[in-house]
Amino acid sequence: MKLLLIALVACFVGASVADHQHERDAINYLTGRIPELRSKHSPSGSAWTSAMYKIVRELDESAEFRDILAAKPEKLEAEPLADSAPFSCQLDRSPSRPTSAHRLRPGDIDVIGAMGDSLTAANGALATSILGLLTEYRGYAWSIGGQVSLSKHTTIANVLRHQNSNLYGHSTGSGKVSSSNSVLNVAEPGKVASDMPGQAKELVRRLQSDSNVNFNKDWKLITLFIGGNDVCDYCKDKNEFSADNYIRYIREALDYLHANVPRAFVNVAEVLDVSLVKDLKDGSSICRVLQGSFLCKCGAMPENEAEEREIQAIIGEYQARLRQLVDSGRYDTREDFTVVTQPFFRNSKPPKINGKYDQSYFAPDCFHFSRKGHDESAKALWNNMIEPVGQKSTSWTPNGPFKCPTNKANMKVLIIAIIACFVNASLADHQHERDAINYLTGRIPELRSKHSPSGSAWTSAMYKIVRELDESAEFRDILAAKPEKLEAEPLADSAPFSCQLDRSPSRPTSAHRLRPGDIDVIGAMGDSLTAANGALATSILGLLTEYRGYAWSIGGQVSLSQHTTLANVLRQNNNNLYGHSTGSGSVHNRNSVLNVAVPGNVASHMPGQAKLLVSKLQSDPNVNFNNDWKLITLFIGGNDREFSADNYIKHIREALDYLHANVPKAFVNVAELLDVSLVKELKDGSSICNVLQGSLLCRCGAFPENEAEEREVQAIIGEYQSRLRQLVDSGRYDTREDFTVVNQPFFKNSKPPRINGKYDQSYFAPDCFHFSRKGHDESAKALWNNMIEPVGQKSTSWTPGGPFKCPTSPRLLIEKIFLSTTERTVRRYLGRRRDHAVFNASTAISDASKRPIDLVEQPKFQRIPTWILRYQRSSSNEAYQSQANQDVHLSNYHQHERDAINYLTSRIPELRSKQPLAGAAWTNALFKIVKELDSSVQFRDVLATNKPAEPVSAEPTSSFNCQLTRSPTKPTSAHRLRPGDIDVIAAMGDSLTAANGALATSILGLTTEYRGYAWSIGGEASLRQHTTLANILKDQNSRLYGYSTGKGAISSSAAVLNVAVPGNVASHVPGQARLLVEKLKSDSRVNFNNDWKLITLLIGGNDVCAYCKDKRAFSADNYIRYIREALDYLHANVPRAFVNVAEVLDVSLVKELKDASAICGVLQGSLLCKCGAFPENEAEERDVKTIIGEYQARLRQLVDSGRYDTREDFTVVTQPFLRNSKPPRINGVYDQSYLAPDCFHFSRKGHDETGKALWNNMLEPDRSEGDRVEYWRPFQVPDFVEAVLCYQEELMRPTQLMAFCDDFFSQVPISTWNFVLVVAV
Repeated sequence: MKLLLIALVACFVGASVADHQHERDAINYLTGRIPELRSKHSPSGSAWTSAMYKIVRELDESAEFRDILAAKPEKLEAEPLADSAPFSCQLDRSPSRPTSAHRLRPGDIDVIGAMGDSLTAANGALATSILGLLTEYRGYAWSIGGQVSLSKHTTIANVLRHQNSNLYGHSTGSGKVSSSNSVLNVAEPGKVASDMPGQAKELVRRLQSDSNVNFNKDWKLITLFIGGNDVCDYCKDKNEFSADNYIRYIREALDYLHANVPRAFVNVAEVLDVSLVKDLKDGSSICRVLQGSFLCKCGAMPENEAEEREIQAIIGEYQARLRQLVDSGRYDTREDFTVVTQPFFRNSKPPKINGKYDQSYFAPDCFHFSRKGHDESAKALWNNMIEPVGQKSTSWTPNGPFKCPTNKANMKVLIIAIIACFVNASLADHQHERDAINYLTGRIPELRSKHSPSGSAWTSAMYKIVRELDESAEFRDILAAKPEKLEAEPLADSAPFSCQLDRSPSRPTSAHRLRPGDIDVIGAMGDSLTAANGALATSILGLLTEYRGYAWSIGGQVSLSQHTTLANVLRQNNNNLYGHSTGSGSVHNRNSVLNVAVPGNVASHMPGQAKLLVSKLQSDPNVNFNNDWKLITLFIGGNDREFSADNYIKHIREALDYLHANVPKAFVNVAELLDVSLVKELKDGSSICNVLQGSLLCRCGAFPENEAEEREVQAIIGEYQSRLRQLVDSGRYDTREDFTVVNQPFFKNSKPPRINGKYDQSYFAPDCFHFSRKGHDESAKALWNNMIEPVGQKSTSWTPGGPFKCPTSPRLLIEKIFLSTTERTVRRYLGRRRDHAVFNASTAISDASKRPIDLVEQPKFQRIPTWILRYQRSSSNEAYQSQANQDVHLSNYHQHERDAINYLTSRIPELRSKQPLAGAAWTNALFKIVKELDSSVQFRDVLATNKPAEPVSAEPTSSFNCQLTRSPTKPTSAHRLRPGDIDVIAAMGDSLTAANGALATSILGLTTEYRGYAWSIGGEASLRQHTTLANILKDQNSRLYGYSTGKGAISSSAAVLNVAVPGNVASHVPGQARLLVEKLKSDSRVNFNNDWKLITLLIGGNDVCAYCKDKRAFSADNYIRYIREALDYLHANVPRAFVNVAEVLDVSLVKELKDASAICGVLQGSLLCKCGAFPENEAEERDVKTIIGEYQARLRQLVDSGRYDTREDFTVVTQPFLRNSKPPRINGVYDQSYLAPDCFHFSRKGHDETGKALWNNMLEPDRSEGDRVEYWRPFQVPDFVEAVLCYQEELMRPTQLMAFCDDFFSQVPISTWNFVLVVAV
């Protein structure tokens, strides 16, 4: 110890710090001595303080260190900073207490609170030695301290107290969170994001119980700052401190505040870039020791460059995900609550003196803030709070001034400038409009919100803009509103409507046989374009009016001859249509009827609108909720210009899910987003358009900051549109006959015609953004035409002046066409092509036109009336029967099996668990089931396992004649890999990969894991005897390693690199990935860095089977999150790897498979797959089908995202062969010889076919035709002389193509070159 400390002191006083070996020795010593430092997670609260005391005590044993550690007395009454900027802002309160967070002035704040870690607890703020780090100087904390006045020290609390002596909640003095001095500062040293929900609850408890707080009326300012310790712990546990977990805990905390705190403005400060401690620590050895042992080893002393890059990446991801959360609109559902991201820490660094960071901003540990650091942070936060959203500073400005709320100066000058521009000035650079926009933004709080105002706030903002502009006499006349007529004249060029819309002879039960005349009720959801703001406006004052009677999708103020709307079209032949809006008014006005659109709303409001619409439908006596057919049109996205495509589609999905779950007999139109980027040109119609769009309506589209931002706006529009199509096309809403969702793309490319080279403004209101009556007319006609057009042939733009399309279809042998739904509908009614993933709709229609409609309904499956306990084996398909050989008759609802299942569930605790059983627990449950069944004499013989396992056939399962030679030299790229180059094989998954029951002749054999026969990795027999992927590769490569043999659990030597575990689900896969990497690294037969590894992952069957028990835990989001986490781990840790990810099998087919025997029904219903085998009802059956499709689709999206294409020596490929796989039928019944005795797991024959299908998928360049097992299909042979493994469904990059050609032409005879060149061309 003495030697270490002497070395440390020598380093501290002047020794070279080139490699910091002395500090590393000291760090290692301290870590060995102090248990808290060996914990995977940073100590928190009292444990943090205890660890710091122990470090100091150890260092204090040295006389040399004693003087350095000796604490000079810290003064709580510190002197003012010499260079602190003066504060001269006037912070008056509002004339009356505001009710909206978007109209809040700084002077209105009554209460202040804070949450966070030691940076908010202010550890070491006045420290002059490391002993002072133990003290929490809360009175000087940047966001909440109030020990001294503003003239001596800057904090947010001191700024607000400057003119509001009644402010409450600021902390004073020093002490822990439990001390009375902390007041509403609930931050604690060492805390991480996972502690924030607890801090939120503690803060709410204090607010509610403190007599100094009027909980319901006082305005509260709360600042949350967390993440430094998460980053510093990231390299210890990347899963625990992932961005997903970080944001999950922040979201949980903000959700709690949002649900429980009235009148609150919440600042969320982005995490500081703690990677700068790597440079800061060099200020002293004591900094290096403290940071390396305790404070931030990840940031201060990264193991290597890769870890350093990871730290930078996770900081950026924390910051970006935080912005996404706040920008999502999640916390904009109440007027009296808002959350704002304050980004001033994002790029903050202290200034440099002589090339080194100025240490005066930091405490003696070079990590925590000194008083000066707290001072600068407070000023930066204040300035961020004043700066408009989108223009906030992202770093400190040391010694810079305080920013003040904008005053009223220069108003007249600006208004005169606007007038000049409006009447005749040049619009070349729009500077006058920009000045006006900035002025209005400074004056009107709603315009400074990061999110567009919504509802009454939107209208309020428009009123304020008009009021400000109205101060000028010149503007008064321009703004004066000519009276708008609600009974408008018909448009001269409106197209005539001549279609006949008869009702069906009887009310249809399917949305896919619905005629337009069958619609009884109409509804609409959206924003101001559906509320029809300004439709009849002749000035900008008219924009305040919602002319709902003229709304394109639902208006019904006048007849179709006067104005086209979708409602008017339907009313033409159906006077009883209900729900159309009339007149003008807000959503609360009775004229709105079933038009629930609200101006300013964004996608995040759609779930709420869906709930409101359903409530109206259910409570309105004019609606027969269960019997009436409803047409609902949803159009949203124009205001979402600031939000990600993920959030946009998440909210749309949530709204559609709610309608799907709650509304019978509904046809839902979803209109794609209009290209709002055209407002950049439209706005030039007048200065007033420029000012309105730049201040309130669409600043992103009208005034992009630069070309990059303009491209971003274009990109996000395209992404919104494509993601919306994906959602609708996913089949998510095709699970009920009486409900469908159809994407209507007519807005995608819609633009008004041009006159003299400029857009015709007559299609727009005076703001050049909302539709005029003419614009509503064209939009309605385009929507109607889209509804009639078949899927795949829909128009994507307006056709001004064009005709209405009418329903006609003589080919379908019905008098009137149905409304056009999706191709999936055509498949259902015109014959499904079950053997192909890609369906040709036109061929099906053509075929269907030759026969009556009744003959092309869904085919019926043969049902077997009686059931026998039997087990069919491969080869002979012999049926083994029970001792009594007695038929056990079951009803169609399998009541006998249900009784047995219920009995077993009551007897065996494991079967009552909500979570799937895994590993030993799974095997144990199966043993208990067998034991219970064995109590019956009749069952005992059936369960007996006296027969030996099925002998392995000496005959080949299928001929394999491919030549798999290795590359001349070991490739360095996964994209030039040949099958013969594979050195190591591995597998991850569940009991299908562990090969449970592969050789079983009774259900007792299901407990045995026949890993040597596993389709993807088994190597027990030769390829001539049994097909597995491993056998194919080792047939010509005796050096292949990793394949499993024999039988046994994952812990047995037989498993080798097969880490699959029975019962595992997706959440176990990250653990499997870590175990596999550990095995690869520790196995002496694996050259970890040089060997090429082939890894196959199949997981999801158990997730689907558990879905009906817990839809949240086994959602597609969670499924894909765990898969991503596992693949991320492999990507980060495994060199030279080709990863197959097989899509999940359609386990819903077990519903029919189980009917092979009662024992199958009992096993599947009690343990294996009750969701699939015994769905409670049709809805649950549809849910299971839907989640399977969603798992498959999301898996493809993940792999296709390019996330794993960043390294040449690593790739991930989706193999879809199981997507549509089903065993062949014999006499109408599935051939059970492919399955084990439980009718769920694969038999040896099933493993054989699956192994072959995987091999063929790996060689197929386009897997659209390879998404199922094709029984007895021959082996695929590598193309040309040698094949590279197919890694993407796209062409090779040019460099890879050239390299491949080099290899190819070195081996192909010259005589074949002409042929090859022709093929290449």
